Amino acid sequence: MIRLSNISDNRKAFILFMLSFFWLLFGSILIQLFIYLLPKSKFGLILPDGIENQVTVMKMFELEENNKCYNFASCFSMRMLMYTIYSLTGINEPMIILPILAFLHGLSTIVLFKIIKIVIKNDMAAFIGSLFFSISPSLLFWSAQLKKENFYILGIFVYVLVWIKIIRYNKISLTSLFILFPISLILMQFTRDLIFNQFVPIWQAIAIGIILLKYFFMRNKVNKKVLVKSFMVSLVIIYSLFIQIKVIAIFKDILNEKLEQYKGHSIMRMDEEQFDTQRFDTKQFAVREELGEFFMTKLRQVAKQRINFLSAGGESLIDENIVFKNSRELLFYIPRALQIAFFAPFPNMILSETSNTSQKLFRLLYFIELFPFYILLPYSFFLLIQKKDFNVEFAFIFFIILSIMLVFGLTVVNIGTLVRVRLPFHAVLYVTCLSLIAKQHLTEQEKKEP
Repeated sequence: MIRLSNISDNRKAFILFMLSFFWLLFGSILIQLFIYLLPKSKFGLILPDGIENQVTVMKMFELEENNKCYNFASCFSMRMLMYTIYSLTGINEPMIILPILAFLHGLSTIVLFKIIKIVIKNDMAAFIGSLFFSISPSLLFWSAQLKKENFYILGIFVYVLVWIKIIRYNKISLTSLFILFPISLILMQFTRDLIFNQFVPIWQAIAIGIILLKYFFMRNKVNKKVLVKSFMVSLVIIYSLFIQIKVIAIFKDILNEKLEQYKGHSIMRMDEEQFDTQRFDTKQFAVREELGEFFMTKLRQVAKQRINFLSAGGESLIDENIVFKNSRELLFYIPRALQIAFFAPFPNMILSETSNTSQKLFRLLYFIELFPFYILLPYSFFLLIQKKDFNVEFAFIFFIILSIMLVFGLTVVNIGTLVRVRLPFHAVLYVTCLSLIAKQHLTEQEKKEP
C-alpha cells in the first residue's frame, strides 16, 4: 500500500486502464465462447436485441451484394458500429467489437478516477475505489452482449468531469471546450437521447448556479472570465441540443424513405413505434394547478414515460400494476421509486418463479455485486457527516445522481433496463463510497505510523 502511494497519478491511471481493458476484453470473450456452447445460441449472444442487431447487419450485407440496400441503414445505433467494423475488417463476428468496448471501458475508468480524486481529495483512495469499477461483473455481461452502455458511461463521466473541474479549479481549458464537451454530448445524444434532452439543460443550470454562488460569496476565488465562459458553454450546449435533434430527425426521414423501397427485408424503420402511447392521454393526468405549468408538464411527461415502459413489456417488471392517474399518486410513490432506483433487484426477486434460468443467474450475479452497496452507502454518509467532508463538487454530483435516479425509479419498470441506464450514476456513487472508506482507513494508518 505504501509503495502504491508513491506512484504518480499518470501511472495509476495507466494501471487502471490496462486492468479495465484486459478484464473486459478477456472476460467478455469467455462469456461469448461459453454462450456458443449453449443449445440454440447464436453468434455468442443470448439477449434478443443483440441477436436481432447481428441478424439485421448480416441481412444488410446480403442485400448490398444484390445492390438492394442503402449503406446508412443502421445509423444512430449499435448496428452502425457493427456494420462499420465488419465492413473494415471483413470479419462478421460480434467478438471483433469487444476490443473497442474494452478500450472505452478503460477510458471510463480513468475518467472516473479523476472525478473521485477531485471530490474526495485523496489520490490513493480514489485509485482503490476505481479498481472495483474496473472489474465490474455486470458491465462485463452487458459488453459481451454488445450493449451500448460503454459509450453512454464514458459520455456521462466526461461531462461530469468537465463541470467538476470548472467548479473546483475555476477555469475552463480549450481541451474541455473543443474536445471533451463535444465528445460527452455526442456520446450521450446518440446512446441515451432521452437523458440528453431532458437532463443536460437542468444540469447546466445547476452548474451555473453553483458558479454564481461561488462568485457572489467567494469573489476572490472565482474569475469573471470563468463565469462568462460557463454561460457561453451552456448556451452553446443548449443550442446544439436543438440543432442535433433537428439534424437527426432529417437523417431519419431520409433513411426511412430509402428503407421504404426494401419492405419485407426485415430491416426496421428508424422511428418504428415500439410503445403503445395511445393508451395514455396526458390530459387525463390530474395535476394541481397551483404547481405551475412547468411542473404540470414535467409530471405528465413522467407519467407518460412510465406507460411507455409498461407498454414495452418484458419479463422482469416491477410494480407493473401501478399507473399514475394524478400528481398526488406520483408524489406519494417517490419513496418507493428511490428504493427501486437505488437498490433493485431485491433479494426476493432473484429466485422468483417468473424468472427464467438466464435471468436468475444474472440477478444473482448482480445482487452479489450490489450487496456491499447496501452497507457502504449509509456508512459513507455517516463518515461524511462525522468528518464534515462535504464540498461543492460532491453536492453537484449527488444532485445529478439523485435527480436522475428519481426519474428512473418513477418511469423504468423493467429491471434489466433500469440496471443498464443507472449504471454510470450507480458507479459514481458506489466508487465514491468505497473511496471514502479507503480514505478513512488510509488516514488511520498514517496516524499509526511513526
